[in-house]
Amino acid sequence: MRVLNQSPYALHRATIKDFVQEALEQGVVPPGVYWIRSALSRMAVDMQGFGTDPGTPVINYEVNQAENQKWIIQAAANGYIIRNLATDTYLSLADGVELAPFAPVTGNPQPAEWNIFREGPYFTFRLASNENFAMDLKAAGFNNNNPIIFYNYHKGVTQQWILAPV
Repeated sequence: MRVLNQSPYALHRATIKDFVQEALEQGVVPPGVYWIRSALSRMAVDMQGFGTDPGTPVINYEVNQAENQKWIIQAAANGYIIRNLATDTYLSLADGVELAPFAPVTGNPQPAEWNIFREGPYFTFRLASNENFAMDLKAAGFNNNNPIIFYNYHKGVTQQWILAPV
């Protein structure tokens, strides 16, 4: 049904958002641009300072809807790749850093592949190359600039994320 005073473009966009939201509710992540927020702090996953250097920290930051808080999620051979809209860098482990608990999630020119799982109302992001490691909000932090890290997968709220289509 067409609503008066609403353009066909706005209706089309609403239909796409509805489709994406329905897919997310079923645990399917369609390719697209998303905000990723912590289920615990409700803060955004943010590429610190719009940094483009390899190894730029990925942090928890108050939602401001800036481009460095928007993430392009695309299907890949073994999962998904996640690229920052502002910096064109990927969520991954910095070169030369050993994958271990507390290793920082950083922005890098080379993508890591992630598996994204729906768990209840939220999502977990685990490395496709080693699903024992998940993206985690370090020390359950509620402060701006709190690091996002790799940590042993444990199903806790620090590893639960909200995906919202932009």
